[in-house]
Parts: sequence; C-alpha cells; structure tokens
Amino acid sequence: MAAQGEAAKHPSRRTRWAAGLALAAGVGLVLIALPRIHAYLGIAGWSDRIPAALDNPSITIEPSVLADARADYCAAARALGGDAYLQQECARLVIRLADAAEGGSSTDEWLAEAAASLRRMVAAAPNRGLGWSLLAAVEAARAAPSGEVAGLLRMSYLTAPREAASMAIRARLMLRDWDGMPDDLRSDAGRELRLLWESHALKSELVSIYLASDFRARAVIRRHALASEADITQFDARVRAAAAAAAR
Repeated sequence: MAAQGEAAKHPSRRTRWAAGLALAAGVGLVLIALPRIHAYLGIAGWSDRIPAALDNPSITIEPSVLADARADYCAAARALGGDAYLQQECARLVIRLADAAEGGSSTDEWLAEAAASLRRMVAAAPNRGLGWSLLAAVEAARAAPSGEVAGLLRMSYLTAPREAASMAIRARLMLRDWDGMPDDLRSDAGRELRLLWESHALKSELVSIYLASDFRARAVIRRHALASEADITQFDARVRAAAAAAAR
C-alpha cells in the first residue's frame, strides 16, 4: 500500500514526457502566433475608421491619416505576406494615395506597390474576387495590355459574380474600353449593367458611373441597363437629381 501511495505522488516517466510534449506544443503555437498578433496589433488603432472609409469611396481620408494608415497596414502586410486581408487593405490605401497624387512618377510608384500587394493577395486567396477586380483596375491604370486586363476581369467574374464592389469596378473598366474588350466579356458586362439597375441598392452606383462616363459609354449603359420606357424615365430622373446635387 505504501508503494502504491508513493507511485501516486510521483508521476510516471510516460506522464512526464506527455506533459513536456504538451507544454512544448503550446509554446510552439504561441511562437507561431506571435507575428500575427504583432501585425494585427499594429493596425488595431485604425479598425474603427479605415476599413469603413475604404469601403465607401465618398468618404475622404485626410492625407496625413492616409499616409500613416498605409505605413501601418503595409508594414503588417510585409510581416504576414500570406495574409490576404492585410494585402488587400494595404493595396486599397496605396490606391487612394495614387489617386491623390494625380499623375506623375509618384502615381506610377504607388500603382506598382498596389499591384504587388494585390498579386500577393490573389496568390494567398484566389477565391476572393475583390482582389482580382482591384488588380484589373490597377493594371489598367498602369496601361497593361488589354489581354492582361481581360484575363484579370475573367477571374473577377468567375470568383465574384454578384459582389457589389467588384460589379462597380468591372463596369467602369469595361466601359472605358468597351470596343477593345472580347465578346464574352462584353456579354457579361451587358448583363451586369442590367443587374446594377435592377438592384435597388446599386441603382445610385450605376447613375454615378453614368455621370462619370463619356457619351459612348453612356450609350452602352442605356442600351444594356434600361429595358423599358419606365426604366428610361426613372433612370433619367435619377441622373438629373444626382447632377443637380453634385452642382450644389
């Protein structure tokens, strides 16, 4: 009985090995998680404003805030090269900086940085359509060959056929070079223009695209999106209202 009590007080070698392995595994998992924890702590201060502003192009981000947020998000993205979300947000901030630069060598540099981040994003998460859509827009802005842009748009249609943000990006890109795009993409884009108009939430987006388009692109929108006289009447009323609001 005394021997049994002594054995109960002192764990066996097998038990000690199991406990040691469990401890080592726990420490290993913590060490693996540390870079991710550190990276996300670096952007925690922006979580209440930057993602929402990036989702809504009408929200202006002050230049100093934009530059600081870009530094933090892109540092986190460099630390975690396979994190698709961080690559996406880094790219979207850099795209805002490129838009603010309004041309010149700095714009080219920002666009190149955005393209690199987006390529890492689609490599890490090829099923995320927004990455393909943004990459198509960035490469188009960099004057990439139309065949390359068309290939990226095909991936966008494949992976995000009904994603609102991607639909708006694709519509703008297709309308800029409608005649230069392949027939299959024009067919997809024509259906998508109709879907934009049929969606109550996206009607205003189509009106915004229309107002920013040239006369040829406007004719394409009217031909594919508006199927009836009632559509035309409602659409024109929305266009007049949006134009008047913008002029105020």
